[in-house]
Amino acid sequence: MTTGFERDGLRWEPLASLDTTVAVDAGAVLADGYTLGTDRLEEIAATVPLAVMDDSGSPPSFCSLAIDAAAEDADLPPLLGGPSYACLRPDFWDLERRLTRDEIVTILVATGGGDVGRVAEAAVTAAREVLPRATICVVRGPYATGSAPAGVGTLEVPVSLACELKRADLAVVTGGQTVLEATCSGVPTIAIPVTENQRRTTRRLARLGAVKPVEARDVSALAETIASLGRDHCARRALAERARDVVDGNGARRVADWLKRLIDGELPPRGQAAPGATA
Repeated sequence: MTTGFERDGLRWEPLASLDTTVAVDAGAVLADGYTLGTDRLEEIAATVPLAVMDDSGSPPSFCSLAIDAAAEDADLPPLLGGPSYACLRPDFWDLERRLTRDEIVTILVATGGGDVGRVAEAAVTAAREVLPRATICVVRGPYATGSAPAGVGTLEVPVSLACELKRADLAVVTGGQTVLEATCSGVPTIAIPVTENQRRTTRRLARLGAVKPVEARDVSALAETIASLGRDHCARRALAERARDVVDGNGARRVADWLKRLIDGELPPRGQAAPGATA
């Protein structure tokens, strides 16, 4: 990324353009991205405390905090691990628990910024096969190519999915940020990971009983999972309630508390837990 952007009232700047003098005045740097240069990060960490958003499982050894929602639960700096640290947008912070309808009326299909592996097409095909009366809405991200499957509703490059997830009875999503938003929303969710970091997140949520995982190429398994959830209201309700327990929407607040400790110099030496650290 060569230019900055604003999201939810926060200004994000390219790491390469960071003025370390400004960073020192701020008290800490929070870095997030898939192409962060290790050399530049290490240079910054030598000057000012560094926190890194990580979903690879291998955060830089020199960072003061690593936030990884796909990791095992941890409140031991430098690692803040587990879904309780999933940083979601303000739309998802204070959601009320929702009722699970008796039948699936609306299915939301969201496959990220693009559609790696044509997951949306497979999801629509499977859903139509087993739940022909359901209304299907496909979310198209900024990098989507080609046309959406015929006969479905589309949502083009939405600012947020909060409203759509609130209306959905079932979500079929890839394993990135959207799967965390869906589980937080209390939507019964099928997760289809298409990258390694998404597989980490999906595996973690699946082990906790918060999503139903399906491999991208296994269309028959996808159809069977949709059918199984479609005919079992109790299973959908249990899945939704467990998902809401696992991802409660307060991750950003927890991370902000730790960042304040970092800026205030309150973090303990590495490997020692801070008093009251458990979220």
